[in-house]
Amino acid sequence: MEGETRPKYLNLGVPLYQAALKGDWIAAKDLINNNSDAVRVSTTERGETALHVAAAAKRTSFVKELVDRMEERDLALQNKYGYSCENC
Repeated sequence: MEGETRPKYLNLGVPLYQAALKGDWIAAKDLINNNSDAVRVSTTERGETALHVAAAAKRTSFVKELVDRMEERDLALQNKYGYSCENC
């Protein structure tokens, strides 16, 4: 991560990743409410969003809450390997 993206990654991507991994919706909700594009932010170097992370960690209630706040196009976001959460 370089330039302007590094602070965004550290201040938003990392905490969102941690919240998604733990299934901590309260922490994630605050981040999302304060950052309109948080659901689209890459949380890993592999380009995974919070949805990718939460789905892989089987945090079902977190995934449901997150999907409720996403647009259809957000579900199509792909990680570096071409995987999306359209079928999560």
